[in-house]
Amino acid sequence: FFILFHKRNDTIKITTTMSTTTTTGAATVERFSKMKENDKEHRERVQVVLDSWAQAVKAVPQWHELFFTELAHREPKVFGLYSFDVSEMSKNSLYRRHIKLLRGALESALSEMADNYESVVPDLMALGERHFTYGVEPSHVLLLVDVFVWLMSAAFNARWTEKMETSWKYCLGLVGSPFIAGIKSADDKTQRANKKRSKEQQTPQKNLQKEAIPARNIKSVDVNINGHKCQVSVI
Repeated sequence: FFILFHKRNDTIKITTTMSTTTTTGAATVERFSKMKENDKEHRERVQVVLDSWAQAVKAVPQWHELFFTELAHREPKVFGLYSFDVSEMSKNSLYRRHIKLLRGALESALSEMADNYESVVPDLMALGERHFTYGVEPSHVLLLVDVFVWLMSAAFNARWTEKMETSWKYCLGLVGSPFIAGIKSADDKTQRANKKRSKEQQTPQKNLQKEAIPARNIKSVDVNINGHKCQVSVI
């Protein structure tokens, strides 16, 4: 589950908090922790999200089918990253497992966000690194945000408020930014590994060139064999 802010301006605000080389440990937690606003407003927004999420899931039990159907409609190529067909979601065991994991990850992150956000940052980064192996890229994030915010607004319809939208964008940013950092970290590791592998593959060839038999001096001499003159090379 990977989500960042909905608007491009908000995205710029969040992504600029991440360096091109992702760090780990206390430095990472501290950097993402600074994204939180004052505690009171932070807690209020998290509570709005938790309450509205509980209502949406209850009002629209098949929210996940709406989410993936809309995703497939908007960008079939992104949906191709998943291992199930959109037309057979309800029958696919992999889909049901994915939905369970997605909901569990989201609710776990949201429930910890109010008082213990720092504790979930490493887990979100690890989740991002794992999704990199599935082909997930940072460029996919804005699309998923659009679809998820659309889903929530559709669930509430006329009851969807500006406060809800602001709160969701804020919380999804806190969920998505470490996730994106994990993707970038995995990408960096992969590139470094590929460069190292390429260098190691070139090394034996250089050694072979060094070990090549040195050229020898070759002399030619004239000889007479049965009345025929010819040249013979002598090494």
